[in-house]
Amino acid sequence: MTTISDIKKLYSKQGFGKTLYTYFRFWEYPRLVRIEEFLPRTGTIIDLGSGYGIFSNYVAGRSSKRQVLALEFDKKKTEIAKEGAKTGGINNITFDNNDITKIPIQKASAIVIMHVLHHLKSYEEQEKLIGECVKRLDKDGMLLIDEVDKKYTFQYLLALLTDSLLYLGDRFYYRSKKDMITFLSKFPLTVEVKNVSNFLMPYPELVYVCKKK
Repeated sequence: MTTISDIKKLYSKQGFGKTLYTYFRFWEYPRLVRIEEFLPRTGTIIDLGSGYGIFSNYVAGRSSKRQVLALEFDKKKTEIAKEGAKTGGINNITFDNNDITKIPIQKASAIVIMHVLHHLKSYEEQEKLIGECVKRLDKDGMLLIDEVDKKYTFQYLLALLTDSLLYLGDRFYYRSKKDMITFLSKFPLTVEVKNVSNFLMPYPELVYVCKKK
């Protein structure tokens, strides 16, 4: 069974910039481990906005009974994610280079949206995407959302600064914990909020574990 350290090694020979980025991301080790534990051990799991595939490859590597679909708009990131899976011999994962807001989402046991919602173009686009996800979930399926908590703390301002530097000129659509719960309650979902961060975590991220009613 793949460990988070195994996944880290998959990205160690993909060029200095990408290696540095993925090593930086791995301060999230403890969070990724705990988030993965919420997901079902079997069935189809879709990762929307999967980036370099760090979490997608980890989820696939943890259980061969999962079929993981990683969707990412950025072609270069998708290629790096594919190379990571190939290096690690992870065969139960498929990569699709597409805009998650413009393609049909297939049926799934669980859908993951990690660090993505606030990058969409509007709150209305968020609502449209969540609505589509809920439709495509199996009965009792899971929607797992990892998002920055919009509250005016140093951690939130650091998250805003980081996004502003990485995505110059973009507008970000963060939600507070209260707002996110109200928003998700519009859909036929039960919502649990999990704080899986520790005091070393630089950003105020919360995990929303939602089950389809």
